[in-house]
Amino acid sequence: MSEPIDVVIPYRLENDGQELRYAIRSIQRFFTPLGRIWVVGDRPSWLQPDGDRLIHLNIGPICRIADVDIWHKLMAACLHPRPQLTERFVFWSDDQIALRPIGWQQLGPYHYGDLAQLHPWPSDGPYAGWWQRMRHTMEFLQRAGKTTLHGDTHCPLPMERDGVVRLLQSVPWKQAPGLCVGTLWLNWTGLAAQARPMDARKTDITQPLGVQELRQQLAGRWFATWTENGFSHDLYRLLEDLFSETKPVPRPTVVVKRANTKRNLVFHLWPVRSNDLWRRWLRRLMRVWPKFNGRKIIGCVVDHQTVPWKTLCRQLPDDAEWIVQRNNPQRGEGVTWELAMQMVKSLEPTEMTCYGHGKGVLPAYHVPERSRELQSILMWGRFLYRFTMALDTSIVESILERWPCAGSLKKHEAYRQEVGRPPSLWHYSGTFFWLNHQAYFSHPESLKIGQSRWAVERHLGELFPVEQAYCIAGDHMDHKNLYIQPPEFWRSLALASLASLEQLRRTG
Repeated sequence: MSEPIDVVIPYRLENDGQELRYAIRSIQRFFTPLGRIWVVGDRPSWLQPDGDRLIHLNIGPICRIADVDIWHKLMAACLHPRPQLTERFVFWSDDQIALRPIGWQQLGPYHYGDLAQLHPWPSDGPYAGWWQRMRHTMEFLQRAGKTTLHGDTHCPLPMERDGVVRLLQSVPWKQAPGLCVGTLWLNWTGLAAQARPMDARKTDITQPLGVQELRQQLAGRWFATWTENGFSHDLYRLLEDLFSETKPVPRPTVVVKRANTKRNLVFHLWPVRSNDLWRRWLRRLMRVWPKFNGRKIIGCVVDHQTVPWKTLCRQLPDDAEWIVQRNNPQRGEGVTWELAMQMVKSLEPTEMTCYGHGKGVLPAYHVPERSRELQSILMWGRFLYRFTMALDTSIVESILERWPCAGSLKKHEAYRQEVGRPPSLWHYSGTFFWLNHQAYFSHPESLKIGQSRWAVERHLGELFPVEQAYCIAGDHMDHKNLYIQPPEFWRSLALASLASLEQLRRTG
């Protein structure tokens, strides 16, 4: 499991901490792996720190400049001796809430574009002072030869304890008009090189809205924040409904209502003439075909090595939907994945999709000198089919009540980094898995994959932290060197998976 990560909230008291209350509840509900929550500054009357999971540091304001005061309180948390702040931590404001399960990887960092290209600069209005400070920050960074991305997205910001201390020892952060926290951190540390555009992940509530309008504005977003004008009675009512103290803290995803659950199938195939493995996969599909009551999409890639795709059509029922594309060896499954996901896209909490592909059809495996490798791949494929596609639907629904995705073999490691893509810190080995539609398609990056042949396999590891991915074989199995494993390995892995499923049946 990942090491716990603390959250630091620099705080100045307003309305007895009404907004702070919902920020803390959203952190407890949705952020993993959560360590301690630190409230640094004023203390509302209702806040009851326990010195363990919830810590309060009574640090008074250093001045009226917001960013200077925030830096002061972040430094106090970073230098606190006991308990010590975790090396990785999250800077969170009291007027920010998470709306879905998130981990360290989902925190970005993000940006709003290059400040050097901003023209004209805002010069009046209620935020004129803040924009003056932002321009001062940009010019300071330019003089230091740094990048100038706008990093003050007003979303939870991933930071490092020792990095904050080094930064504040290097820059004049106390001098007026101050240095904007997110922009200084992003560009001074070099993190701008890996920052991504904020896009539609966050919504800003800037004016009073009714409850129904608010629900529409929050739908599909990761984060929400608001201005003083936007914090209306209706928003208060909605936050109380979303983050009531009486509501249990859920596992990290939405609940699938089992009645009328819709189950889709997406399957990728390269039907080469030189072996008949593709026929075996189609026969396997026929065995599980009735369990899929939604769309059944077969992505087929063709080239000079394949049988005519119409040959495949005769192997499956008439309700199969076909995507036929020219094979691109550099992209692999990605050629059909994007089209298929567009076809099944929905945010319905009662919908799920199973993904798989015809494993082992590559002609290079079907030569005598690679027979041992081929046998292991065939056993691997059978295992994936048995413990992913052929799973009892009630088991799948039970799992996806609590996790965004589920697969047979989860490997915890950084996987095949691709230029221009976020890191994938885990993956389902073999690329067989189930997806919860609401959890998956609410992610702004859900329909964006890389260009490599491993893009689909690494895709879920780009979107969700490892704690939010269910593994049927168990999280502590040795999944290394799957290409050369003997039959005994696959038998023991099957027994472990059966035990895991039995435990799931008993515990629900």
